[in-house]
Amino acid sequence: MTRFTKTAFTALLSLLSALVSAQAGPNELAKYNPAKRTMSVNETWCIVPIDTANVKALTGYNPLPVPSDPTIFPRGFPAGKHPMIVFAGYENDIRMTPLNTVPLQIASLMQGAIIIPYSDVTKDGKTPIGVPVNYYIGGTNGQALQAIVPSIASAVSPFEGNTIFPATFAPDTIAAQPLGGGAYSIEVKPYILPNTISGPGVYAEAFDIEFVLTQTSPYTDHTFHSILNQPQLLNNGKCQRNAVYFNFTDADPKMAVANVTLYHEILDSPPAAIEGTYEGVYCYQANGQLVGEVGESCAVAASKVDPKALHQGRLRPQHVEKILGVFAVFLALVILFCSAQGPESRKLKYGAAEPPNSYE
Repeated sequence: MTRFTKTAFTALLSLLSALVSAQAGPNELAKYNPAKRTMSVNETWCIVPIDTANVKALTGYNPLPVPSDPTIFPRGFPAGKHPMIVFAGYENDIRMTPLNTVPLQIASLMQGAIIIPYSDVTKDGKTPIGVPVNYYIGGTNGQALQAIVPSIASAVSPFEGNTIFPATFAPDTIAAQPLGGGAYSIEVKPYILPNTISGPGVYAEAFDIEFVLTQTSPYTDHTFHSILNQPQLLNNGKCQRNAVYFNFTDADPKMAVANVTLYHEILDSPPAAIEGTYEGVYCYQANGQLVGEVGESCAVAASKVDPKALHQGRLRPQHVEKILGVFAVFLALVILFCSAQGPESRKLKYGAAEPPNSYE
């Protein structure tokens, strides 16, 4: 391989890895929403099918029928199953200026959650609301104690939030850890007694996500946009809109397929009913811009969901993975051509560019 082709090939591999194993981009919405909680998030959201019969026990509410809308679930959803969102990732440049007076800012945090969408919180049989099962928050760069204050404040007035478990994340400096071979992972571990000095402490396991990128998925971007932008139930009975926008050039949404493992070790976090490993579930990996509203009645919150956050298409100027695919083919041809020119010409072997659709 010539120096040029080797350098180009190395650059391509580095670019592919950087697409996922990165922090979040800058907060681009704070200047338009100074009094609201805003941030940039780089997260992996997975749709885990669970037994519909377990939903009410987990949420306290009846499940709504899973939509038959082909723009949300083009291939339908498995009979007897209900979608559950499991996500984790990196949050950057978190800002809020309450009453436009004191500007508050946190440089970065890690966050993960288990949420059940399509819950009949309003009891009208049609308004989809997301009910959190567990929320987790963690510090970055080994600073586990960063999570203590946000986790306490989130559950009390006037913050109107949810109960959040402080946790450590692996990794805690980027959105997902490259494992080699095109695989990535993120682990969430709630703690009772952290030990940031000598290492051993009282930690538990909440969930792990291990995934590979894929070109094929039973879902679309709109599937995830629709689910992620459902208002979420708060501890005080109100609902909160956390609009996530993907209409920025650095959104770079990608589909993935994953093994998601949920543990049941402490304080029903997660509950025993959903413990286990879910193989071959499909996920969405992207950089979004989040704007959090104040709590309001759930019916009102649902009526105010911003249509711009539900955009059905991919909101980037180009499909990055297609460009990379074309470049990879071109690069392979260059390598073949250059390798065939010298006296040490040899055959090159390479496999399919797309990862498998599930783990075997």
